[in-house]
Amino acid sequence: MNIDSFYIEILKDNSFLQQTAFEEKVLSDIKIESSCILVTKNYIGDEDGTLGQLLMKSFFYVMSEKETKPSDIILINRGVFLAAEGSPVLNALHELDRNGVSIMCCGTSLNHFKVREELNLGFVSNMYDIVEVLLHAKKVITL
Repeated sequence: MNIDSFYIEILKDNSFLQQTAFEEKVLSDIKIESSCILVTKNYIGDEDGTLGQLLMKSFFYVMSEKETKPSDIILINRGVFLAAEGSPVLNALHELDRNGVSIMCCGTSLNHFKVREELNLGFVSNMYDIVEVLLHAKKVITL
């Protein structure tokens, strides 16, 4: 392991606190009791209709109002449309983002649907990061 793969904590008085392998630090930053919402489409239910889109909008609105929030929201496949310009859930997602919820958008899905340039919030991620978050989450809810 080379020196670039370590995380060093230094206190304000310049005293050395601890040196930790970078991977251990990243994994420790993932909340032990984290929960993740995996969103695979831009509607709830079996049909992409008005009701399904209304339910998705309501779901995110209510989630943004609740005290307990997920640690991560992962948008893959058609779910990436929820973070794109014109999405009916953008206000709720922005509120969740302001409250510390990490919003990950699958880069492959954004490219496939040609909406990468329309991304309004969150960050573009890859399957390695997505799998890492899913594996370390205590609870995963799939929509």
